[in-house]
Amino acid sequence: MIIDIKKFVQIRKKQKLSQTELCDGICTQSTLGKFENNGQVPSLKILNQLCDRLHIEVGDIINRSDEQRIAQLLFDTDFSFINYDYTKILNLLSEVNEDTLKRKTDQVHYQFLRRQYALKSDRNEMNENSCVLFANAL
Repeated sequence: MIIDIKKFVQIRKKQKLSQTELCDGICTQSTLGKFENNGQVPSLKILNQLCDRLHIEVGDIINRSDEQRIAQLLFDTDFSFINYDYTKILNLLSEVNEDTLKRKTDQVHYQFLRRQYALKSDRNEMNENSCVLFANAL
């Protein structure tokens, strides 16, 4: 998990809060300073309280790693299968570069989704063609 400290500071400054005002009753100014200036992340409890005071979620200041992005794309693709949204499935799968998949589970998941798409899209085309042939036979 990588925290975007610059984004945190930008949000604090945009809200015109000093370090002293932000950390009042939560932590020492030293703790906040070490976080903002030296990257020393405070405990999750303190970080959560600071974010609450800024009216943001901790997730708002987390940079998603590439693995998290890939996992989200694969999850979104799974969900698109449930909705039979084959256009979206194709678009999501095209965003994944198979050569950059590092985790074996992501590689297997990606291959599974590609094969599912191939099966489903072929079957849908086959069903559409069957309907046309059946209608022409009448």
